[in-house]
Amino acid sequence: VYETAENVLQSAMACDVATVSSYCHENVLTDIGLNAISPEYAETMIYENMGIEKVNLSEKSQQAVSDFCFYYSDKIIQDYTLGEVTVEDTMATVIATVTTHNFDSLSSDTFQADLDAMMENYQEEHMDELISINLNEGNEAMMNKVFDDLMPDIMAAMKKSYDSSTPE
Repeated sequence: VYETAENVLQSAMACDVATVSSYCHENVLTDIGLNAISPEYAETMIYENMGIEKVNLSEKSQQAVSDFCFYYSDKIIQDYTLGEVTVEDTMATVIATVTTHNFDSLSSDTFQADLDAMMENYQEEHMDELISINLNEGNEAMMNKVFDDLMPDIMAAMKKSYDSSTPE
């Protein structure tokens, strides 16, 4: 039992979702938040939270998101310790204390202030272009332009916020 818990947590630290999944029922990854170790999960969350489609961004911006997601996933589990093992009938339990960063650290006040300043500066510098795109192509096209141009900077700000957060 102890060895199994050790294998699961080592695999989680290595972002090996396939191995972690092999030890769990399908819903367990989501129920205990281990799906967050997947760079693909982090990427999906970024695009969903920003309300944009990956295909609407340039290769450079997509790469910035991808690079951040691998960085994020690689560092999500900082450490773990395994404690008491109990066995009752056919059920075994291992108490594990896991030190992690979490996705919520990316919504800090500092990150939000950086993002707001970035957006405000960008809008001031590109106002005429953004108005033209909005009038001719619509709001979605305008937002795609904004996010495409800013995505590398947004990902850098997210990395800064992530690195400055304290693991729990």
